[in-house]
Amino acid sequence: MDIENSVLANDTRARLVADLRAACVPPARWQCGIEYELFGYVKDGMTRLDAPRVIRLVERFAGTSSSLIKENSVTIGARLDEATTEHDDAPTGDIGGELSIEPGGQLEFSSLPRRTLVELERDLNAYLARLCDIAGEENIILLAAGFYPLCPLDEQHWFPKRRYEVMRPFLAERGTRAADMMTRTCAVQASYDFSSEDDLTRKLELSTRLAPIVTAMFANSPFADGKLTGYKSMRAATWRATDARRTGGIPPVFDDGFDLAAFVNYAIRVPMLFVRRGDEFIPSGGITLDDFIRHRDDFDPAPLLSDWREHLSTLFTDVRLKNQLEMRMADCVEPSLGLAFAAFWKGLLYDAEALTLALEIIPRLSRNETLALHDEVARDALAARLDALHVLPLAKEMVLLASDGLERIAPGEVRFLDVLRARIVEDEVCPADILIASWHGAWNARTEKLIEHLRVQL
Repeated sequence: MDIENSVLANDTRARLVADLRAACVPPARWQCGIEYELFGYVKDGMTRLDAPRVIRLVERFAGTSSSLIKENSVTIGARLDEATTEHDDAPTGDIGGELSIEPGGQLEFSSLPRRTLVELERDLNAYLARLCDIAGEENIILLAAGFYPLCPLDEQHWFPKRRYEVMRPFLAERGTRAADMMTRTCAVQASYDFSSEDDLTRKLELSTRLAPIVTAMFANSPFADGKLTGYKSMRAATWRATDARRTGGIPPVFDDGFDLAAFVNYAIRVPMLFVRRGDEFIPSGGITLDDFIRHRDDFDPAPLLSDWREHLSTLFTDVRLKNQLEMRMADCVEPSLGLAFAAFWKGLLYDAEALTLALEIIPRLSRNETLALHDEVARDALAARLDALHVLPLAKEMVLLASDGLERIAPGEVRFLDVLRARIVEDEVCPADILIASWHGAWNARTEKLIEHLRVQL
């Protein structure tokens, strides 16, 4: 039986809980992955990449058509683990993972799951080295930032992908910043395994409650439209104005007795974006997966298990639960800090002692209080406060706790946290603090200096 295409029926909740439990793996097999998004713009004219340019960049990176991912003959990405090239100067060996195109032409690298951070570093550096070489030849500059710092929204190019054509009008009705979120934000994300339902719920609680603190640590988007905005993470502020049903913290995580059944009850009541059949994306009309299943006889097509898995990919919470836990709360930052983000969560989530201590230390705010803290963090990052909670001391404590955890489980990887310890614990700054100080200081408000700082070059 094709499980992916099996029809969902009356036993839905139990089946969906079982589907999540099936992703459990023993600690000896735990891996982690990284996703790294970049903006690109054309150096001459300083315009965002349009569809033809970003497609050319991806096709040159892939090298051969066999590794390209297409939708109606349009290139929408490339499988890097299958990529080969006809060029003599191409790297040997596989980078691993996938290169995809986001709604505004942002480029996203999704690594393969790896056992070690050293492997992730190798993959990310190999990817960036080749991408930067090709971008240079194409007169394209790549930027690592959480929000596009230059041209305004009306100058953004929308990439012609069916998923985005459905998402755009749907989200526009449910948040004032949906278009900005889709076209003008970039993040670094990392994914982690879990061994049991108890392990999963503990990791999900910690990462959800800690999300605004981590957003503050990696805030890297104080600019928009070529000027300072008053926010240190414009990306975080933008997400706060995007469809409250599917963003922020997962609501039942804040309740006592949270379990997978509670998560399923939440997820199936969030309106669906679409139903996917092959390459076709059918607008949902705003129905929930719960309604789709309970009234399945009224719909064509019938609800499938694949609809559940696709639906999970459209929940944009700070931590997303699929077959792994995805940490989604950080602005895109320079590559070394991106790897520090992955190392930070590995140290907290994969060391049992660090996980237990962090759960004891983290304040138990309500969901509304956590959302209020998100608002403060978007503006002030590490300087943010909510009543008696001060973000900076808690951030310092968590960095040191993550470092201790990583030292116990992977001592050779502690070096990946050096840059984070230097920034947060010693200098008490996030990337946005450096940008703002430099803008008012040595850069003398010159855009070219900002671009030079944010530019990715390997």
